[in-house]
Amino acid sequence: MAPVTAVVVVVLLTLLTQIGGIVMLVVWGLARIVLPRTMGAWRRAPINALLFVVLYAALSVLLVPPLAALGGRVPLPCRAQPERTFAAGSLLLCALNRHYVVPDLVVLLSELSGQIDRAFPGTTTLFLDANFPFLNGFPLLPHLSHGDGRKLDIAYYYATPSGTYLRGETRSPIGYWAFDNAVLWATFHAFGLSPPLTVVLMGYLIGQLGDPHYMRRSNALFYEFEEIGLNSRV
Repeated sequence: MAPVTAVVVVVLLTLLTQIGGIVMLVVWGLARIVLPRTMGAWRRAPINALLFVVLYAALSVLLVPPLAALGGRVPLPCRAQPERTFAAGSLLLCALNRHYVVPDLVVLLSELSGQIDRAFPGTTTLFLDANFPFLNGFPLLPHLSHGDGRKLDIAYYYATPSGTYLRGETRSPIGYWAFDNAVLWATFHAFGLSPPLTVVLMGYLIGQLGDPHYMRRSNALFYEFEEIGLNSRV
């Protein structure tokens, strides 16, 4: 693998999972020791991928939780139970180790989901991105504030047009973007514009990276785009 490609892979895995970059470096080191040097890259790649999945899963289950606990963070349970009416909006969040919080936040979420379930029996509260297991200040992109173990996103509760509650469902596979982008789309239409989906998605990402509270002021994106001349081209 070319050095530049290797750096990109490690950086992306680190930003996505925090520990993935280190795991990949270990996998490459093991592969250099175990696999024959004459083995072609096309045969090494699937073996490395398999080793990465196995090692990453083992560390995430066996090693990361106790080490994270030393720093004051614990993983949120990913599946709902009869006595625990919250769950991950997507198991992918748990697979990527983006579900770590301080213990007080687990208690708070338990109380919140319990109150919701008592008020609306059968309701499951879904959580989305929380924090990585280690290091205060480590970025959990695209969020700017999820770096101290005390941040947690909660998914909206959805129902059918007839009012039937959709238990355990979100509007997108990862729980994000569907409602936020609908708000941005409606904002543009309120100003008489019909931008393509790519512009709406770009507006969402600009807001996420520039201001974690931008949805409170979504109309401001219209004027931000006006200043850079984007509105005239949509």
